[in-house]
Amino acid sequence: MPDIVPNDLSSGLEQLGLHVARTVRIWPAGLSSRGWDGEGYSEWLTTEQPCFGIVHDHPVDQYGLSLNNSAETLIKARPAGSPLFVKLPQLPAGIHTLCITTRRGYPRSRRGPSGSRPSRRPRRLERHCAIQRPFFLTRK
Repeated sequence: MPDIVPNDLSSGLEQLGLHVARTVRIWPAGLSSRGWDGEGYSEWLTTEQPCFGIVHDHPVDQYGLSLNNSAETLIKARPAGSPLFVKLPQLPAGIHTLCITTRRGYPRSRRGPSGSRPSRRPRRLERHCAIQRPFFLTRK
């Protein structure tokens, strides 16, 4: 099975009753974050702007991003296997939650050009960022 399964192959497998596992990876990018646990928790300083890479291995049209349950911002996804990099603003000290939702097709309230609706429910992922104030050592 190829790393990135094309739509036509995936559809053919589904007709046979087989389902292809779909993944979305999100990781800290740019300056190395402190305390990245590989699962969704990272640590940054208040003087940094957290950056994340996002890549998917299946068709995705857009990502919905929200920080701390704020309004969602939609960003056009790149082709499967091609990472997208997102830079957050400097954040105050504390724990912040970045929610990423994958979207495919049209919003549920609208139909596409052929009258179709999205075939899959959006997938929601969360990443937690602990933001700390930097401390400076001074000589006495």
